[in-house]
Amino acid sequence: MSARIGWWPASVGLLLIGFSSGCGGNALGTVEAGGQVTYKGEPLAGATVTFVPQAGQRAASGVSDASGRFHATTLAAGDGAMPGRYKVTVTKTQESTVPKTTAEMSADDMRKIEREMMNQAPPPGREPVNLLPAKYKSAETSPFNCDLPDSGKGDFKFDLE
Repeated sequence: MSARIGWWPASVGLLLIGFSSGCGGNALGTVEAGGQVTYKGEPLAGATVTFVPQAGQRAASGVSDASGRFHATTLAAGDGAMPGRYKVTVTKTQESTVPKTTAEMSADDMRKIEREMMNQAPPPGREPVNLLPAKYKSAETSPFNCDLPDSGKGDFKFDLE
């Protein structure tokens, strides 16, 4: 004897599975975050902008385009950053490139950003040369802070001198 499940219970079960999986929700609770970075009043292309968490969030970063605009990414391209307070660092090295979008970044670009986010040193002899004043490179010396709201978005401007 075989068990049969009627169409009604099966339909309700599928609906419950669909509702419990959400509609593309954000498991980290990130909000849209980005902005513009300038150097001496001019848009700064190819700079890595890193949001260094101050209260247990995950770090987020983005690379500025030709107009100096960047979009923060935590885990997936363009997913934003978690709400909270951050110190912000900005670096630009000789090997920086300006991808059109985060999705077009090469594996080397992603490793570079990951290394900067984790403050890992590159192998000896391969240290990139930072093209910006050193104070912007470290969370301890950077003058930039930002607070991301619980909802909405954060649009920040960082003007380097």
